[in-house]
Amino acid sequence: MIPPALSVMSNASLPSPTPPLRCPRHARQREGQMPSAAHRLALGDLHREPFRLFFPAATLAGFVGVGLWVPLLLGWTVDYPGTAHARLMVQGFFGGFIFGFLGTSLPKLLEVPPLTAREVFPLLALFAVKVVAHAAGATCWGDAAFLGELVLWFAVLKGRCRTKRDMPPPSFVLVGLSFAAAAVGTGLHLAARGWELPPELELLARLLSYHAFVLLCVLGAGGFLLPRFLGLGLRRRFAPPSP
Repeated sequence: MIPPALSVMSNASLPSPTPPLRCPRHARQREGQMPSAAHRLALGDLHREPFRLFFPAATLAGFVGVGLWVPLLLGWTVDYPGTAHARLMVQGFFGGFIFGFLGTSLPKLLEVPPLTAREVFPLLALFAVKVVAHAAGATCWGDAAFLGELVLWFAVLKGRCRTKRDMPPPSFVLVGLSFAAAAVGTGLHLAARGWELPPELELLARLLSYHAFVLLCVLGAGGFLLPRFLGLGLRRRFAPPSP
């Protein structure tokens, strides 16, 4: 029979059992195969996932766009902020979520390196200039910053497509069309500052820059995401015709 003191000492010398892992993700983290949350959220790595920068910026732009109505409702001003509100909600709120999603998802879909800091932070600076300009009523400067942002995003994403290892989803063609629609519509808005455009062109500018930009991006991304949310896979397979 082992004395109680020796039993306690022998139990103390034994290594403590490893707690069971609750899920495979925890197992990969312990084995060093997956970076921890602290590493993934490091300030120096935010540009690798642009949605971490553009989603909060888009939310802030949305609050600014809604807040433009407060001085009018309180009687502090008589200026109608309809144009600035529309620009902030489309170019700032929706645009920020669109740019953040594309900048994060497209490199992963194409299996190419993520965006670099030299690419992301100039885009974020243009986004900030655009929001501040529209909030201050400088619509022309805001539209110019948005047009430059579209061109820079197109150049960045096009450079990633050249080194792609995989093809993007077919529905992403609509994303390119949305960028083109926004560029043409914004160009017409800028042209209206110097020339008097026919009412038909002014209506076309609003349709392209407000509606086509957002809806085409939603359709392009939705055609890729919805089948996965519904468990349909990459493409739908139809049963062969019966003989």
